[in-house]
Amino acid sequence: MRRPSKKILAGVVLAGIILITLILALPLGGTSPGLKGGHEDYCVDFCTQSHENWGLECSEENTGCLRDNNWDTVTEGTLVVGEGYTLTFTSSEAIAAFLPADGPVKSLTGTHMNPTVTESGILGGQVTALKLNVLFSDEGIGRIMPACDGLRNMRIIRGPFLKMEVGDFLMLAEEVLGSDLTNLPPGLTLVDVNDTAASINENFSDCKTDNKYIETSKSESSIEQIGAP
Repeated sequence: MRRPSKKILAGVVLAGIILITLILALPLGGTSPGLKGGHEDYCVDFCTQSHENWGLECSEENTGCLRDNNWDTVTEGTLVVGEGYTLTFTSSEAIAAFLPADGPVKSLTGTHMNPTVTESGILGGQVTALKLNVLFSDEGIGRIMPACDGLRNMRIIRGPFLKMEVGDFLMLAEEVLGSDLTNLPPGLTLVDVNDTAASINENFSDCKTDNKYIETSKSESSIEQIGAP
C-alpha cells in the first residue's frame, strides 16, 4: 500500500488546525456587542431612554426625532399615563413640553390634559418615560430595535421590586401615580416607585449601556445569583 504523500498529510493537519480555531472562536456568551456591560449574545441591542431624552426637541436623529416620527404609530395619537387620576398627552410636542419633569415625588390629585408641570413632580415624568419606553419596545421601534421578548417582559433583578416584570411594574407605577396605593407592597414608598422607574429608564440608556437592573427572561443568569443590592 502506498503511503500518503507529505503534501496530503500537511493538508490534513492544516485543515484540523483551522477547524479547531473555528470551534474555539464560537461565542459562549458574555458581553454583547455594542453594550457596555452587555447581555447574552442572543439578546443584544436593547434600548431605553431617560425622561430627559424623551423631552428633547428633534435634532440630528436624536430621541426627540424618534418620538416625533413614531408618535401616531405607538400611541395612536394620544398617550394616557396613570390610573384614576391621569396625565393625557395628545401630541409628541406635548411630551416635549412636559419632560423632563422635576419636583418632589407625589401622586396626582387631579387629571391633567397636556400639562407642562404637575403636582406629581418627577414621578409623573419617570412614569411617563417608562410608559414610552415600554410602548416603543412593544412596537419594535427604537434607535436600535429591541431584541428577544421586549422590555415589557424583562425582569427587575435589583432593588425593592426584585423579580417583578417591567410590564407589571409599569401597571403598579401608573396606579401609584394616580393615587391608588392599594397594590404598593407594605414598607415601600412613592420614592421607591420613582427610583425604580428611573433605573429601568436608564438601564439601556440611549442604546449605549447596560446597568444590569433588569434582564431578559431568556437570560441564563439567575435572580438568586444576582440578588438585591
